[in-house]
Amino acid sequence: MLLLLSVFFLFACSPPEGDSADTSVELFGQLELSFSLDEDQQDRMDEAPIGAFTGSFYRASDVTVLGPNDGAEDLGDIFVEEVDLRSGNTEVLFSSADLPVDAVVVLGFLDSDSNRDLDEPDPDRKDPVTLPGENTFLVVAGVTTEAVVHFGFLKP
Repeated sequence: MLLLLSVFFLFACSPPEGDSADTSVELFGQLELSFSLDEDQQDRMDEAPIGAFTGSFYRASDVTVLGPNDGAEDLGDIFVEEVDLRSGNTEVLFSSADLPVDAVVVLGFLDSDSNRDLDEPDPDRKDPVTLPGENTFLVVAGVTTEAVVHFGFLKP
């Protein structure tokens, strides 16, 4: 019975033969990123909150509070040469390529002491880092959405 109902709905929802209506659905959107850092985090830093941001986009379903799951593939890299948070939030500094319509997490760090390894960038002590729970954004089909990437933690 369930199969019969499925077939009925498939044909009932299909456009009539010869109908030229566009039935394609755009499955991508973009994010425009700006950045923020709490003042209390800024006060605990050894250097000024300015530097290069290195990160990646991930599907939220591939990320836990500890970071990406084993085998998770990033959806694209993010690199911003200079993120200056000395005066508060930044303007939009990065526009993504197409991202799938889904909840997307931005994971990354601000290299505030300019000592990252270009081949294998990783944060070091007191570099501001993003936390998954604070940096999950919904990508909407055919829309460019502004998103504020928040540094909620300093690497111990």
